[in-house]
Amino acid sequence: MTSIMERTISVKGEGRVRVRPDTVRLNGVVQDVCDTYDEAVDRSVTCISPLRMRLMESGFDSEILRSVSVSVRPHYEYEDDGRRQVLRGFEYIHSMRIEVGCDSDTVNRILGALSGDGCPRFSTEFALADKASAEEDARRSAVADAISKAEQITTVARVGLGSIISIRYGQDGMRPLMMCDRSVNGLADIVPESLEFTDEVLIEWEII
Repeated sequence: MTSIMERTISVKGEGRVRVRPDTVRLNGVVQDVCDTYDEAVDRSVTCISPLRMRLMESGFDSEILRSVSVSVRPHYEYEDDGRRQVLRGFEYIHSMRIEVGCDSDTVNRILGALSGDGCPRFSTEFALADKASAEEDARRSAVADAISKAEQITTVARVGLGSIISIRYGQDGMRPLMMCDRSVNGLADIVPESLEFTDEVLIEWEII
């Protein structure tokens, strides 16, 4: 959009970069309902110990399994056709995560080690271990896009592009991650989608 009085032009540049993921995050949850609060607290902590042991028995460092959050809350059920809440115990929720390289054999071995009773159901998230380079590429692409658009517009309008007056930046780019719920069947047939990084910049020039 141009202003004849102010003789300026403002152009929004958009950058978009696609990168293959190099990291797999296995996000799991163990949860159950106990009769008492003390029992729920105890099991919320101890439920991860047998999982670490299974990982060690399969040749993994047990510390790859990290706790994300632990919570305990009252568990209610409805009676009388939903008209009355009744306390039926206390529910514990232990969220955990394993992060490894994007290697299907390793992931399948981990899921195999954590199969069986008492084991969490995992969701699989593909990501980048270091997003800084991709974010920088998207930012550079946004600036280059703004410059290209401004040069095209001023050339067609038969005016000159002068000095930059202002640069507005700060809108977070969208960084979608491919998600897929997986049981212990593994990831052998999954080809992860490329991750998309986007960014925007608004640059204002003087017109000469």
